Amino acid sequence: KISARQEFFKSSNYYRTAEFFLHTDPGDPRILSTWRKSVDTFRKAAKLANHPIIPVEIPFEGTVLPGYLCLVDGSRARRPLLVVHSGFDGTAEELYFEVAWFAVQRGFNVLLFEGPGQGGVIRVQKLPFRHDWETVVKAVVDYALTLKQVDQKRVALMGISFGGYLAPRAAAFEKRIMACIA
Repeated sequence: KISARQEFFKSSNYYRTAEFFLHTDPGDPRILSTWRKSVDTFRKAAKLANHPIIPVEIPFEGTVLPGYLCLVDGSRARRPLLVVHSGFDGTAEELYFEVAWFAVQRGFNVLLFEGPGQGGVIRVQKLPFRHDWETVVKAVVDYALTLKQVDQKRVALMGISFGGYLAPRAAAFEKRIMACIA
């Protein structure tokens, strides 16, 4: 189990890295298939993780935003929540390795998501970035606050890379966010 989890996580990251370099030609047909392999191998690893990593679909304007709910444990205890999104070229799977694993080890539940212009939302749904990121984050926070494992008074938002611009803008409008990391 340990070896399988490790190798699936490694495979996911290798596929993600390979897909990143295919973007020099946005029409390259390998982009979508390589991205899907990254997601698929990540999900195989997630099933073997030492803590719950649950794929989620967040309702947003007639569609859904993909993400992962990463929990400290299966107890359903209310804990602080760290909501995390990337910027231009990141994926939710990548954010697990950058942020979620470390936050979960420190007692935070984590909600990773991809919004318009990111990850599967741009690749599959073809929804581009939008300037009013607070609209996206509002939907994510609405969803998060329905989860029993979330301490509703302890929600933080973190934006990585271009997300470092998007997150503060969202936090300026979304008053349920108690802390913002850019």
